[in-house]
Amino acid sequence: DLHYPEHSFPTRRSSDLLEEFTRSGRQLKVITTSYMGATDAKAVEFLARLPNTEVKLSYNTQRERLHAKSYLFFRNTGFHTGYIGSSNLSHSALTSGLEWNLKITSQEIPHIIDKSLSTFETYWESDDFELFDGKLESRTKLQYALQDARGCQGESVNILLNFTQFFETR
Repeated sequence: DLHYPEHSFPTRRSSDLLEEFTRSGRQLKVITTSYMGATDAKAVEFLARLPNTEVKLSYNTQRERLHAKSYLFFRNTGFHTGYIGSSNLSHSALTSGLEWNLKITSQEIPHIIDKSLSTFETYWESDDFELFDGKLESRTKLQYALQDARGCQGESVNILLNFTQFFETR
């Protein structure tokens, strides 16, 4: 099972946990967006370098896009868990932050887990989300999309942290 990071991503601790998770042979799928220019390009690049990991990203900055945060954990035991809400995946956000989250489990409300997975898969297969492979073309496209979303074309930009959106583990 995945151990939940204790700090907002990407800290060294949460990065180590995700790296340990994927190096153990488990699969990680991430969907994110350049919406509002808040996505951390370094975090996306880090994720794309992890083994057994796929990242898809929407570069569309002209309309409101994915802003929800949902984390789905699928286990071989069948005891699947998810979190849907406003927070990033961090200890304080999930325990003491002023956030709204709903914990879902396959044991209590399996139809919600199924619906969440179905929604994730719909986004994953959508042409709106492109594979981010971490190569120069992907990195450049992401930087331009983030700069465009923040309204600073051609400027050097410090991107704010907002690792989120959606990830599925298997």
